[in-house]
Amino acid sequence: MKSWQNELLEGKRLRLKLQLSVFWTALHCAAIKGRIDVIRHLLSCRPESAKELTYKGETMLHLVVKNSQGVQIMTPLISILGELNLVEDHINCVDEDGNTVLHLVLGSGLYSQVNPM
Repeated sequence: MKSWQNELLEGKRLRLKLQLSVFWTALHCAAIKGRIDVIRHLLSCRPESAKELTYKGETMLHLVVKNSQGVQIMTPLISILGELNLVEDHINCVDEDGNTVLHLVLGSGLYSQVNPM
């Protein structure tokens, strides 16, 4: 391939990456990586960002479960959301696949790790 064709192809790849990343906030990335310290800091600066969904309609809790972050992240995250009065909103939110966080938890086996409330 000619160099201008390679540059054009790379440009298309870069635009695709940018388009996909536009729909994830720093908070979503922190949830995916299980960084509760970053989540806590971001929410202390901008609590309303907890309401932002991904392009697939996922909350932070959806992302935590889908990326197998486990109870060590889920428990403090629910506490933080409780302080913001957002637990119910997150628990009841349905993503584009029709799943709530509870559907994902039951399907992932995470339920067996959680103590009943």
